[in-house]
Amino acid sequence: LDHIVPRHRGGLHTWDNLVAACKGCNHRKGSKTLDEARMHLVRAPFEPRSDLYSLFTPYLADERNEAWRSYLFLGRN
Repeated sequence: LDHIVPRHRGGLHTWDNLVAACKGCNHRKGSKTLDEARMHLVRAPFEPRSDLYSLFTPYLADERNEAWRSYLFLGRN
């Protein structure tokens, strides 16, 4: 996941400021804005429609994937 507006530049940790990005693109963008990185969004960010806990429960049941919990807002209101 990548913050569209970097957090240190006032970007929030919210669904409308988060997008999926491959490792290479995430690294290329780094802490730059989209304009600075000469990148654009393929589509607008959105809040997932599914209940994330139900969607990711099988994946998160594997201990190796525990670190992802903090990125998926599980247990937050």
